[in-house]
Amino acid sequence: MIGIPSTTVNDYFDWSSPTVVNGNIYVGVASNCDAPLVSGGLKEYSQATGALENFYHPYPGHSIQPSIWSSAAVDPAGQNDFVTTGHGPGGDSVSVVRLSASTLAREDAWAVPTTAHGSDSDFGGSPTLFTATLGGTATPMVGACNKNITLWTEGVLRADRVGPGRPARFPCRHA
Repeated sequence: MIGIPSTTVNDYFDWSSPTVVNGNIYVGVASNCDAPLVSGGLKEYSQATGALENFYHPYPGHSIQPSIWSSAAVDPAGQNDFVTTGHGPGGDSVSVVRLSASTLAREDAWAVPTTAHGSDSDFGGSPTLFTATLGGTATPMVGACNKNITLWTEGVLRADRVGPGRPARFPCRHA
């Protein structure tokens, strides 16, 4: 647990497994089943000192942020972090986001179209980085599966829905 907003509601949690790269530790921050939604995001800590170095907020300037439940992926050069987000009030909600690895500044994002949102379409899985051959050219890609069981892939300027979506089988349950 990394924060206690109240003694009467759920707390903040570091849901993701840590990603450790180049002396930095990246940890996703989320609430427990969105009850209540909290200031989620991605925190970067120094591996040497444990000090918080940066905090990416998917909805800057707001107290409630989309959650990041899964581990960050880092490109082979260590220049970019990629994260997937849950739903929230705005910003980079239900998105795959590219961040600067050194500052966690948002560099780019791709959101699932609202017309493709199901009853529970946020991302609960980590992004996967791979290379695909498109028209004879090796193209860096990122793919992620959201909770409506759709795998989305993104290349330089394209996004494709790879599989059929259907309602989530395992909705979040509140005690």
